[in-house]
Amino acid sequence: MAKEENKKRRKVYYAILVTATFFGIFGPHRNRKVAKLIDFKNWRIIKAWCNYLAYEVISEVSEKKDFNLKRDQAIFAVIPHGIVPVPLALATLPQEAHESFGEFRPVVASATRFLPGLKTVMGWMGSIDASKSAIEKALSKGERIGLSPGGIAEMFENFPKPNRSRNEECVILKSRKGFVRMALKNNIPLVPIYCFGGSKTFRRLQLPSIVEKLSNFLRMSIVIFFGKYGLPIPLQKKLLYVLGEPIRMPKGASALDENSAQFRDLVDKVHKEFCDELTRMFERNKHRYGWGHKRLLIV
Repeated sequence: MAKEENKKRRKVYYAILVTATFFGIFGPHRNRKVAKLIDFKNWRIIKAWCNYLAYEVISEVSEKKDFNLKRDQAIFAVIPHGIVPVPLALATLPQEAHESFGEFRPVVASATRFLPGLKTVMGWMGSIDASKSAIEKALSKGERIGLSPGGIAEMFENFPKPNRSRNEECVILKSRKGFVRMALKNNIPLVPIYCFGGSKTFRRLQLPSIVEKLSNFLRMSIVIFFGKYGLPIPLQKKLLYVLGEPIRMPKGASALDENSAQFRDLVDKVHKEFCDELTRMFERNKHRYGWGHKRLLIV
């Protein structure tokens, strides 16, 4: 009798283990509907984390009847990436962000899917995998997306990297034109967002350059970082988000062949316009943030 009961108990345990494994790997609970059902963005821990970092938004967007910043489809380019992508995360979570520029789905590194806990949070945030196919699919459905063009490589670009100064804010943009191509192809406005303080929420140790190359190759960050008390807790920095003027795509651009010289010329033109707007935003607001001594370096 005891043996039969033990067999039944083992079967129950096995069933629980299989079910837990299934949910952990495939995660049918990881979607925005569940997040809304459990009111994820209004959890106390989420609000406490957002309030821990002082948060301010300045909009330099002129009011135009042909574009609604809070509702119309757009690609929000959030710069910088940061050692940890705090700027992008805080542009997605708090109510203040939604009131300023509406909601959008963040584009995140593919490596996050290998971390069950983080994968669940990313799913509740409505994140999109950083693969071209996933982004194109979201845009074809009319989704509003947010991304950090500099990506993982930008994590290693600022001080303490050799030959970098504390007075420089380095962003990787010169070779990053994929987000511009997507905007042109889908005829979607680009909204530049610069987050002052976004690069200072964590610090990192300078590792051999081979580690940076390996991170870029694997598309996952291999970095030793730390924050408050030497722990993975963000340093308490004020974050100032500046919304620049949306960059609208030229008429007829979406109909052009992506491999044509005309399309490539348009990519270069819009990319330059984006970089110029970003530089203008930085120079116009750096004194307000107390960074009058700093300069923006686009690499």
